[in-house]
Amino acid sequence: MLDNYGNYFCSELIRYLKEHQRIHFLKQIKGKKFIDISCNNRGTWALQTIILAVTEEEEFKIIKDSLLQNDNICTLAMNNQGEHMLQKIITTFSEDRRAYIFDDIMKNFKLLATDKQGLCVMKRLIEHTKQAQNQTRIVDKIKEDCLGYVKNEFGNFVVNEVMQQFSFEMTRDIIKSIQGHYVELAQNKYSSKFIEICIDRAPKGLQNSLIEEFLLS
Repeated sequence: MLDNYGNYFCSELIRYLKEHQRIHFLKQIKGKKFIDISCNNRGTWALQTIILAVTEEEEFKIIKDSLLQNDNICTLAMNNQGEHMLQKIITTFSEDRRAYIFDDIMKNFKLLATDKQGLCVMKRLIEHTKQAQNQTRIVDKIKEDCLGYVKNEFGNFVVNEVMQQFSFEMTRDIIKSIQGHYVELAQNKYSSKFIEICIDRAPKGLQNSLIEEFLLS
């Protein structure tokens, strides 16, 4: 799977494996091997093929066990090849099926939200988070340091994604949490886009409050 040409063959071979053959295959690469392959610029693409194919409970368990060892989810999220593997799992597995990934990312929210590779995983997670309780957990994490995130070169993209993907009812408190800082943020290289989104998405009453803060500055 790590060979320059062999990885293409593996990708094709995986498409033809039966359920028991895929399980055998995953058992051969579980744990550290799974992570090493995921972080390899050739192996990651071959391994993503199997993510698209898994259907059996045992397959899901092998993948889960491999990811939950030794902070492996963070390792993948901050690796320029490994993050593609996590994104593939996020877009392929159901929200309940990948709940352990969501939980781990929540524990390391600030670390990943302010990391160049981590933000790619965060944006994909936000895009595919539909359950209200999970959206609330993400919003609560942002509210802990909203100013810090929107002024960060990577964190601002995470907040902007939340503002664009989640309903206003879900993001109302984010806008309110930075009240009094609108002018400051509008003049910041990284947070100015966030202020544009706030004005665009806020209902009339809150929108007027935003505009008045600018007019009175």
